[in-house]
Amino acid sequence: MCHELQTQREMSGMGDLVNAHPRSLSILTAFALLTTGCAGLATAPIAVATSTRTPAPADSAIDDSTPEPTNTPSASDFKISIRILEKACFGSAGCNITYRIKPSYSGPDLTSDQEFTVTYEVRGGEDPQINSFEMTGEEASFASEEFISTSSSASKLRAVVTDVF
Repeated sequence: MCHELQTQREMSGMGDLVNAHPRSLSILTAFALLTTGCAGLATAPIAVATSTRTPAPADSAIDDSTPEPTNTPSASDFKISIRILEKACFGSAGCNITYRIKPSYSGPDLTSDQEFTVTYEVRGGEDPQINSFEMTGEEASFASEEFISTSSSASKLRAVVTDVF
């Protein structure tokens, strides 16, 4: 029956739980109603524990210093050369080329915790190929090998940086 709900004294042990987790208040109320078989909310008084939290005191040592501006590189700060690792040509059918990029950076100094993704396009193959590499500080992480097909053995590959984000 609904009048058999726990009293304030019986629920006082739950105060710490409700204060620590204010959302648990509605869960506790619903649980109390469901486990006692109550059909409605208005049939019995329920003891409700409320939280009287006060905000934590502000730190008296607030850092008002302006953060150091970080340099964001642009596409023009990068150059990518291509090193051919393997080239298999098939006469007039063109060539299959395995290559590795060799990126270089010439922009403003970067901090070691700055991270960027650099997108580039390799041109000179049958179709342009888009790929990217990761920069952390001034160190690049990229695939050790990439593959492209050309329409002729005279095709020259070149890479162009298209975006930095």
